[in-house]
Amino acid sequence: GKIYAAGSINGNFMLARLNRNGTFDRRFGRHGLVQTNPTKRRHCRCSIGQGLARDRQGRLLISGTALPGERLSVNSLNPRWHTVFARAVALVRYMPSGRRDRTFGWQGIVRTRVNRNTFGRGVAVQRDGRIVVASSSAAGWDRPRRFTVVRYRPNGRRDRSFFRNGIFTASFLPWGGSAWQPLIDRQGRVVVAGDRVVARFLPGSRRR
Repeated sequence: GKIYAAGSINGNFMLARLNRNGTFDRRFGRHGLVQTNPTKRRHCRCSIGQGLARDRQGRLLISGTALPGERLSVNSLNPRWHTVFARAVALVRYMPSGRRDRTFGWQGIVRTRVNRNTFGRGVAVQRDGRIVVASSSAAGWDRPRRFTVVRYRPNGRRDRSFFRNGIFTASFLPWGGSAWQPLIDRQGRVVVAGDRVVARFLPGSRRR
């Protein structure tokens, strides 16, 4: 009878548990809320949580976008360092109690950079525990976004049996488009809705 909600607060991923009447369940996290910074930058506050799913063991997953800054050299002959904010898909898994599942990825957090501008959207869990995240990726702000899907194993590692290194990316429309929400149908197929596009993938193969 509990209600879970996910999103962002103060630039961090947020997970909340509510009672049936809509009040916070004070026994969950801190006064009903859990906050997580999925980046490596302590004071970043630059992440957006968007997707929420639960697996068969009751563990909760939040998907979204992290903005982990990277320091790159402008010119190898005349190195000048500057910070480049490269967006990445971020995924955090929690135990039913609200604590992070430290067996998942690194300290409960997984980040995947598909391209310079990568945005994580919704998340779904297959019957075998594999995790599917809808996203979009682009080489730059002036480049069209590509419909992107990332699949992970239950331990947080990318499922390399899914297309190339666990990542499917395509441009179905001339102006590009994003993948927004994955669902699992009754036959175990992955159905991903995007901008004017719906793509369906077989449960365990590379074909779509």
